[in-house]
Amino acid sequence: MGVLTLYTTYVERNHFLIVHQKDQAGVDPDKVWTIDSCMKRFDDMYTLSLLFEDNQNNLRQESSFTKSVGCWFDENGELVGENFLMDVTALHDGLKSEKKKK
Repeated sequence: MGVLTLYTTYVERNHFLIVHQKDQAGVDPDKVWTIDSCMKRFDDMYTLSLLFEDNQNNLRQESSFTKSVGCWFDENGELVGENFLMDVTALHDGLKSEKKKK
């Protein structure tokens, strides 16, 4: 358990999703997408970060947003998935448009 605790504390940190985008030809190294989240105790502000790494082109881009979790829930306390999905999609699309500029 100690080794697992050290690994999650120092290696994984706040990562909750790591995706390796394989090259279709299988020749080039993988492109890596990493999603992190953070929310401090007794705070309503939620931070979501998206990191893109392309080792073939030495490209590393990061984008994030911080919003109150109240904007994603209705008056009954239920998650409004469309609102959250719009914010995540805007974060992803913003990162994709930055890749095209460079």
